[in-house]
This record gives sequence, structure tokens and C-alpha cells, in this order.
Amino acid sequence: MGSSSAKIGVFMAVVFLVSGCAQQVKPIDTTDAASWGGVDSVPEAHSKALAESDSRAACEKAIEARTAYGQASLDVRRFAGYSSEIDKNGNRRIVQEFTAKSSAGSEVPYRAYCVVRPDGTLDMTMAEAAAR
Repeated sequence: MGSSSAKIGVFMAVVFLVSGCAQQVKPIDTTDAASWGGVDSVPEAHSKALAESDSRAACEKAIEARTAYGQASLDVRRFAGYSSEIDKNGNRRIVQEFTAKSSAGSEVPYRAYCVVRPDGTLDMTMAEAAAR
């Protein structure tokens, strides 16, 4: 009796799963999709913002220009030490981590904060970061 009740239990579980998967889903009306950020609706701030690649390049050039140690001693963290977001005005805010070698040869970690406006102007602040 144990094996037949186990078979019935498995059969019932399969029927239950299949019936749940076969439910009809109401199609989304395109006007509904646009109202909650569908594919066709891009926030105005994002359409005004300077392209991410251009913003990132401008931030890195500003880091190179402001770093006293020279470009050869910079190690910009392009993957794990980078973030970007766009605010409601279309300004792209970038956080970029990097290290620079001091005159003594030790690596010093830094974090730069760049704000790139839609017209391409840039404001940057940078400070030593806590070592990881």
C-alpha cells in the first residue's frame, strides 16, 4: 500500500503543477506598460543625460589631470570600483575608485565623485579611500 499511495501522491503533485502552469495570463495593454515604465517609456532625465561611455571617459581624464603622481602610476578600477546613476535633472553621477603610487612607491587608494551634466560640464571631488 505504501508504493501505490506514493505513486498517487506523485501523480497528484504533477497534476497540480501542470494545472498551475497552464493558466491563461491576461495580455498587458500597451498603455498599462508605458504607465509603469515599460520598454516604450524612457524617463526624460535618462534621455537628457550624456552617454555613459562619454561621462566615464571625462571622469577618468579629470582624475588623470588632478592626480599629482602622473598617469603612469594610476590604476583605475574599471569594473569593481565603478558605479553610475542619473539624477532627475539628467546629471550622471559617477563614483570611480583608483589607486595611485606615492613618491615613496606605496599605493594609495582614492575615490573620485564626478557629476557630468547633460551639456558635458563636469564637477569632481576626490579623496583618499579607506584601504580594502
